[in-house]
Amino acid sequence: MEEEVIKEASKLLPEVYKDLAQPATKEIGNVLGRSAKALLVPIRGFLWGWEKIEQVVTEGVEKRFEKIPEEKRKTPEPEIAVPLMQALTYTAQNETLREMYLNLLANSMNTDKEKDVHPSFVELIKQMNCLDAKVFNKLSIAIGYQKAINPNISILGKNEFFVNATPEWFLGWTIEEYNILMSQLV
Repeated sequence: MEEEVIKEASKLLPEVYKDLAQPATKEIGNVLGRSAKALLVPIRGFLWGWEKIEQVVTEGVEKRFEKIPEEKRKTPEPEIAVPLMQALTYTAQNETLREMYLNLLANSMNTDKEKDVHPSFVELIKQMNCLDAKVFNKLSIAIGYQKAINPNISILGKNEFFVNATPEWFLGWTIEEYNILMSQLV
């Protein structure tokens, strides 16, 4: 008889343990969840809704339309406009990226420039950070050959060199708020 009671008790033990542990486990999860949620709250402001994106896009494209004759204007291709607007929902607060997207969209709506616009350009901009966009912008407005150097570093007392040990340096121009020697935004 004792053996039967022990067997039955052994079967119930996992259920009793699970019931006892569940409230504590839930509370730990809630505390961790609140911490993660608290850390993610500032990001919520970057996820703009359709109304805000529509306003930004409309104002930005209308400003660019001043230079495009009305007969040259067209509806953009969805494979460019849709991913572009989706990307703007989380990057529109970054002025440099926003301007790149708006220029791309306006060019896709111009029959003279539409052949120069490719859907992959949206993906290229998506992969950029603020500094990448500034460098790209600087290179796009510069005329002529852009000289870049990548110094080699020699090891004292040895006949060895580090190649590509530092970032490339672009001579003859600077990027606002960026010190290339510190490799970070100032």
